[in-house]
Amino acid sequence: MKFNFILPTLFVLLLSFNGFAQFGSLKGKAKEVTKEVKPTETPNVTEKATSTVAKASGAGIFIWPDGSSNLIATDPYSSPAHDKNVGKIVFSDQKILAENTNETLFKSTFKIDDPIYGRVYTKTSIKNYALYRNGDVTSSAKVNDKSYLYIKIFIDGVDQSFLFANDDNGGKYETWNSWQIFVSARGDDAKNNKATVVEAFNKLSPGNHKIKLQCFGGENNIDYTIQPIAEGEFTLNVEAGKAMKIGKNWAFYKAAMTNPALDKQIVDAINKYASSQGWKETFSKAKITDADWYVTKAEWTGIPLYRTINAIVYAKWPDGHCTAQEVSVIQNYNDGAFSKLTEYNAVGNQYKIDCE
Repeated sequence: MKFNFILPTLFVLLLSFNGFAQFGSLKGKAKEVTKEVKPTETPNVTEKATSTVAKASGAGIFIWPDGSSNLIATDPYSSPAHDKNVGKIVFSDQKILAENTNETLFKSTFKIDDPIYGRVYTKTSIKNYALYRNGDVTSSAKVNDKSYLYIKIFIDGVDQSFLFANDDNGGKYETWNSWQIFVSARGDDAKNNKATVVEAFNKLSPGNHKIKLQCFGGENNIDYTIQPIAEGEFTLNVEAGKAMKIGKNWAFYKAAMTNPALDKQIVDAINKYASSQGWKETFSKAKITDADWYVTKAEWTGIPLYRTINAIVYAKWPDGHCTAQEVSVIQNYNDGAFSKLTEYNAVGNQYKIDCE
């Protein structure tokens, strides 16, 4: 009786062991078929993703494989220059258009006061690169749902405390495999320049300095690609007495209402408030950015309570830099009329601009 009991049990154990062995073998095979999408392949996005592609098989950049529902269509490569420079960020003293085929535009050395533009060339769209928590390849791969990206900046090999760019653009880059970046742009493009970047460059000592940019998919310090998806470097020659411009000045901002008397009242109101708060800057001029006052009325009676209007004010700081500050001022309603006293109401964004 004991022998008959042990035999079926032994049979079940052997069967279970064999089943687990086959399951392990299948997992191993699933990892082996994971592969990157080649530029010439047309991705198939109709099939569902499987758990077998949850982790990258190596330490390189991981792109969702063919057949994964996470893989989306990518804009076609636009030029031979793109094909030749996949995974790179290239630079020029003029805008590099997506359809550009002229590599003679590319430069690797610039003076501090030169215009500097860049273009990122990637293998596929941002969304097709898998993300990992803290860039740890042993964690589960995640989809870059909103096409997040960020660009790190290194000056003479030192990773800076600020990012060159940090962007999601509401999915703007979802199908892009190339886009323009702005280091020291001119004209209307100057609105894309980063004041923190310009300030850091202007603090450099005279001589040559190595500037490197690395583009990652994902969000810095959260989920991101385990390696840069593109990177590039240029030499910046700093000459004594010369500086890089932010590219935005007071003329960049336009007034929606012309009222010199009110402009002065706004400047006075903001300076008064700034003094009471211990602000360091001094405001000297304003541009009204609303076409008219916004009147707030009592809900039940409809009687006006006050009115507000928005403006931008120019300020200079003790260290010599200048800013454009968004502000709101208020006039209260008393005895059937709005007060002639214009007072501080609120502040908005502040932008560093080139001084006049």
